Amino acid sequence: MSVSQRLASAVSISLALAATLSAQTGPSPAFIFSHQDMRLSYLANAVIWRDPGPLTPDDIRMGPAAALPEAIRKGSSGEVIDCRFERPGTELGGATEKFSCITPDGRSVRIKYYDGHGGNREVFAEVIATRLMWALGFDADPMFALTVNCIGCPANPHTGEGARQTRKYAAAYEPHYAGTIITSSKDPEQGWRFGEMEKAITALPQGALRVRQHMQFDALTLLGVFMQHGDRKHSQQRLVCRGNIDVSKGDLHDLQAGESGSFKLPVLFEHPDEHACIGDSVVTIQDVGATFGGAGMFTRSSAKINLKEWAGNDIWSTKASKGGASECIGHMTVSGSAGSEAAENPRISEAGRTFLLEQLKRLSPEHVKAIFEAGHLDQMGDTYEWTDKSTEKSYTGLDAWVAAFLDKVKQIESRRCPA
Repeated sequence: MSVSQRLASAVSISLALAATLSAQTGPSPAFIFSHQDMRLSYLANAVIWRDPGPLTPDDIRMGPAAALPEAIRKGSSGEVIDCRFERPGTELGGATEKFSCITPDGRSVRIKYYDGHGGNREVFAEVIATRLMWALGFDADPMFALTVNCIGCPANPHTGEGARQTRKYAAAYEPHYAGTIITSSKDPEQGWRFGEMEKAITALPQGALRVRQHMQFDALTLLGVFMQHGDRKHSQQRLVCRGNIDVSKGDLHDLQAGESGSFKLPVLFEHPDEHACIGDSVVTIQDVGATFGGAGMFTRSSAKINLKEWAGNDIWSTKASKGGASECIGHMTVSGSAGSEAAENPRISEAGRTFLLEQLKRLSPEHVKAIFEAGHLDQMGDTYEWTDKSTEKSYTGLDAWVAAFLDKVKQIESRRCPA
């Protein structure tokens, strides 16, 4: 779900949060408008990784703590939930197949669904990708897998067309994102680009902070290769402030937003050379639905949770480096819509490779299986098979995904990169 599609709810949520932020006076802004140099400072110093602490396979199946409606909480724990159809996806914005429905406790929720007929495979991929990122310590908007009885559902819930009856769907729910968007553009979809982040970190003074940021960002970049997150246009990444906002560091104004200016957004325009975000700036990934498949120029269905395509893409590219130097180049084609600075076939440092490997090694085969179980892959209906070329041992079902995952970890482990 894009930022724009969620801004209306951001207003009410951010206003409610204002009362809980002790250093903040006045209404909470929906986003912070920062001068370009200050935004790049936020970006360079942003939190990239946090230690997730010890997690059990059950923790991974359950997912991160999030503000979930009670019905969704039950659904994410395995219950089939009833939800009365409300609005078709075409009225909710975006092309992803979705609909809104009313839970038994009267909550309106937005649901992505999979109809089993070549439909929205992001329902599975995004849950798995966000669960992996969380388990490793990288920030992403969480997703929760559900099974929904859509009561009074049209034959096509996305368009609202067709006869209505109760229909069961594999589905996914995305809570509202945490934090206040930081932008230097009046477009909240500005996000950030991988190349832009690299340049911002490089501009930091020499020292421990720059070394740490480069290491963790290289690890995040390599994780993108691991998952084949090629659909990385700037609007898929978000820069946010988590924690307190000092509204005295700027001027708060309402901006018209929505179709025909249907609602107002409180926006904090920062004063020059002042940081209104006195909490943490955080880089997060807001959409990793086109993952665990084969990334390419076009975001096809094969780019989303396709074992043959994903396992067939090695971690490291065989492309020759400049001057013939031995470098680690990640093997990944980015989508044509990603634009410049999308870090296609990115170069990875030894520090970044080692750091990501350390996080991946924290996951046992049971942890890895729990990640795929969290995505309810059994409801997709595909047949999964994978053969380890080094041992000629074959795997089926979720075991095939786990084995292919561990093989990619081995590919990272077996390589050494220049310092």
